Amino acid sequence: MKFHDTATSKKDITQQLAILLDNLNYMQSFRGGNSRTHCEGNRSLALAKGYYAEINIRLDNTIYNLYMDGTI
Repeated sequence: MKFHDTATSKKDITQQLAILLDNLNYMQSFRGGNSRTHCEGNRSLALAKGYYAEINIRLDNTIYNLYMDGTI
C-alpha cells in the first residue's frame, strides 16, 4: 500500500494511518518510547496530505488500553 498514492480522501487517510499505527505497534511492541515516535510519524504523514492529526492516545483510557494491549 502506497500511502501517498492511494490516500486521497480524509476517510482514506484516516483509515490508512490507523492501519499503519496498528502495524507499527504490532511489529515494535516496546511502547514506552516508540508509541510517541509512531504517533509523530503518523502526524507527519497526515501533514503531508494537508491534515492536522491530534494523536494522543493518553487522552482516552479505552483507546490507550486497546493500543497498549494490541499485541497480546
